Order: sequence, then structure tokens, then C-alpha cells
Amino acid sequence: TRVTGVLLHWTGGRWTKIALPIQVDALGPLARDGHGGLWITSYPTSTSGSCTDSCLDLEMLHYSKAGTWTTTVVNVDNLGVNAMRLIPGTAGSLWAGGSVESGDSGTDFTPVILKYGR
Repeated sequence: TRVTGVLLHWTGGRWTKIALPIQVDALGPLARDGHGGLWITSYPTSTSGSCTDSCLDLEMLHYSKAGTWTTTVVNVDNLGVNAMRLIPGTAGSLWAGGSVESGDSGTDFTPVILKYGR
């Protein structure tokens, strides 16, 4: 059985479950968007239900204060993100840090800094 992840939201009286817009194998760092929402890095579940090289593409999930989801695919092979922060003074731009696997051995990584937004 494939399961879609959930965002758990404390309403002040109880926890509510908000389904993610995609099925995921893993979630990564998150950051506020500066407008009452948040950004989450995710690794979507492959269509076969098991993770292969094809499901290593990172997707940025955005949950708005209004309760809507948007997704942005980051088209960088073998990218891993380990930190993400809102850029102060921007309308939702982000800095993220991570690495890209750069060799066939699976042990060579190139550090990267990503900027999303303007």
C-alpha cells in the first residue's frame, strides 16, 4: 500500500491532517515562506512504488496560508538538500544548501547552494 504523507496542523484544540499533493518516499528540510505558509523539500515516490534513480528528482512543495499546494520540480540529478531558509526581505525567495552526487562510485559529492526566487 502506497501512502501519501501528511502535514499535521495544530489548530489550538486538535491536530488536523492535511494530505500532501504527491506521494513521497522522503521529506527534507522546510522553511517558512514569509506569508504564513511553508516550503518543503520532497522526494516523490516513483510510479512503480519503489525508489530507483528516476525518483531521485527533488520537488519543492509549497503550502500557502490559503491552504493550497503547488509543486516545483528541481531538474538536477542526484541532488540532496540538507538546509533551507527564507531569504530575509524577499517575497518568498529561498536559499538551500546540499550536494550533488558527482561520480559513478556513489561517494563523490559536489557541494551546492541553490537560490529559488528573485
